[in-house]
Amino acid sequence: MNGSVCRSGLVSRKGRRAAPAIFAVTLKPGGCFAALSRHKAAPTEDGVDSKAGHYCYSGAIVQRIKGYHAHVYYDASTMEQARELCEEATRLFPVTMGRMHQKPVGPHPDWSCQLAFGPEVVGVVLPWLALYRKGLVVFLHPETGDELADHRDHAIWMGAIRPLDLSIFGV
Repeated sequence: MNGSVCRSGLVSRKGRRAAPAIFAVTLKPGGCFAALSRHKAAPTEDGVDSKAGHYCYSGAIVQRIKGYHAHVYYDASTMEQARELCEEATRLFPVTMGRMHQKPVGPHPDWSCQLAFGPEVVGVVLPWLALYRKGLVVFLHPETGDELADHRDHAIWMGAIRPLDLSIFGV
């Protein structure tokens, strides 16, 4: 994991010092961004916040997620816009940029470029893509080892939902 603890000194709405981040992502070329923060009330040993009666998150579910792929869709008229977006993502975040495909590849119905990144940065990459995609369609999915479910059931779409060719997964 490419992270470090970031001491923001933030204060809560109730005037209390904010809980420290679980971890923070060091962005390129410097800077620090808290990707996740602690539950506002410390969990008890059994995982239940006895004051609020809430179950505290254990992380067991997302431990299945080994990484993420964001596929940026484009056509001939938006290819340069997509390239600039993907290249900027690699400058800002620990993201690997794939090829700029000028034909549909795999289950994807349009030209696309893949951005691959670890689960520790999804909390900063996803909102950044949402804000800076400027009309491009972005298809984001986790990597859990079940490609069909990752593409069909666990997908996040930004923009128009496009029909995927799931037959490559044996459907």
